[in-house]
Amino acid sequence: MVNKSIYVSLINNKNELVTDVYLESVSFRNYQETYLVQSKYTLYTGIDNQDYEKEYNSNKEPLYSALLNIYNDSYKIYFDQKDIDSEKIITKSTVFNNGWKFSTSIGPEDIDNNYKIKFFTINDTYETKYFGKWANKVDEIISDDHHANTINMRAIAGDFLFINKTSSILEGHDIVLATNVAKFDLMGIGNHEFDQGLNTLNDLSSMSCAPFLCSNLDEEDLKIINALDHYSIMKKGIVFGCVSFCIPETSFLTLAAKDLKFKNMDYVLTKNKDFLEKSDIRILLFHDNIENILEYFEINPSKLYLIDVIITGHQHIIVNSYIKRDAYQIPVIQAGVNAQVVGFIELNYNKRQKKLTNISNQSIEIPNNFPQKPEIKEISEWVEKITKPYFEKNIGIIKEYPLNGIETDIRSIETNLGDLITDAYLYTIRKVSPEFSLENIFSITNSGAIRNNSEFPINFEIKGETVSEIIPFNNYIVVFEIIGRMAVDKLIKSLAEKSFTNRNSGGWLQISENVKFDYKNNKYELISGSKNETDTFYVVTVDFIGNGGDGYDQFKELKELEYDIPTQNSLIEYIASFPGKPLPEIIYPSSGNRIIMNE
Repeated sequence: MVNKSIYVSLINNKNELVTDVYLESVSFRNYQETYLVQSKYTLYTGIDNQDYEKEYNSNKEPLYSALLNIYNDSYKIYFDQKDIDSEKIITKSTVFNNGWKFSTSIGPEDIDNNYKIKFFTINDTYETKYFGKWANKVDEIISDDHHANTINMRAIAGDFLFINKTSSILEGHDIVLATNVAKFDLMGIGNHEFDQGLNTLNDLSSMSCAPFLCSNLDEEDLKIINALDHYSIMKKGIVFGCVSFCIPETSFLTLAAKDLKFKNMDYVLTKNKDFLEKSDIRILLFHDNIENILEYFEINPSKLYLIDVIITGHQHIIVNSYIKRDAYQIPVIQAGVNAQVVGFIELNYNKRQKKLTNISNQSIEIPNNFPQKPEIKEISEWVEKITKPYFEKNIGIIKEYPLNGIETDIRSIETNLGDLITDAYLYTIRKVSPEFSLENIFSITNSGAIRNNSEFPINFEIKGETVSEIIPFNNYIVVFEIIGRMAVDKLIKSLAEKSFTNRNSGGWLQISENVKFDYKNNKYELISGSKNETDTFYVVTVDFIGNGGDGYDQFKELKELEYDIPTQNSLIEYIASFPGKPLPEIIYPSSGNRIIMNE
């Protein structure tokens, strides 16, 4: 007797597995008939006696065959004696006229059905150069593994298209070029994917080689942004099913998403239950606070059996942890920000038993000077060439006082960079709406929109690139109308109180020159302005705050006026109004007279 194990697969012309079968101790002395799918796919294995004289080699050794009957057509794969005697796995295949592929592997009775599944992850990445470094590091890791049964998966968990200094110029097209070259398999969107509007997101989704996923939107909303609810991909006959979750607060974090209805996690897993159960390995791309998904599964432990891998983003932190599910540990990973590391998960998957076991869940550091993948480096160089005229344009020069944009300061006290920006927005609206009473307009902005995290020294020249680094989101200015002085005083007091609860976060407010938040004396007011209860007042802010971001829901009841002015344009125009030659001189003292702390 010649007993071997045999694995047979049938793959259609879309590279999808139609069916497969695994048999142990198959006799190659006698035919063994096996039904793959009902009666239309029939497999026979054994010695090919019919073609003995014609097919024998010169040594008169027998040929063995695996024969597949499909709709009365037969397809045969031959193995000779040395194949049967080999201790290695021998795989042969034939392709039908319609493009279908019949593949047969024979080997020892412990034929290898174990696969190494490697996930390479990234999240919250905002420039092409960071994708270049990440992709090159991933290629390096992959090149060191020559295991025939290794499957590599590249995944991103949101916030990758925008909030970089090129966003206002290239609108994410450079990023999609880079992600296409990086060969992502799975792409979940985050809140910042909506920053340049729904039409732009729709266009970028069409450009992307891998579909954008957002499983907590309904079908109508998904059509608007050209995204999918779920997505599956097959590699080596293993089906990877993926769903994605975007933070529900996106509907007020970004003005463009305000009419979209983001659902909860239960909606995602209930709607996709059948899809996930039919997948071999199930992945969740989760763009929200990790604590929320941990709490969800703690409350709903039965849902753990629908997910095998959790790849997260949003918090800009490095996480390598697990959620226990019986003997298996579900890996939970997050890869920091801007390609600090490659998130790396490695699993063992037994294809026959459909069983997962853990190997590792770790972060692989990417050195700061690590080179980019050459093809993405070319994109980065093209981006630099395109944006250079804008970025190198001189806007103004700092005189007398450094401008303080250090994150810990601008999120906890008044800083003169915050003063400059809020005064810019005030200046812009006063200029475009001269019919407004100038004293009845004031401006606020969230400190989280100011991102340079540095102090600009005296004689530093502000360029277009600097403006893009200071306010990279390039939000839009919005204006709300208020009637009566008492209503204005009430609003300012509530804004000051909310700002105090948001202290040391991006929700801390910076305010214009004609507003005072005096926490020491408990006075919150508009300086000057009319006192009449019939007069109209105007508050100027950014769309993020106007849409309720950082908990500022005071604007829901106010009338919004129609404006379409990007914040970067406003700051550039304001600086241009300053006197000085050859460049406008930016002179902003660090007074601390607008926000007075009780300390």
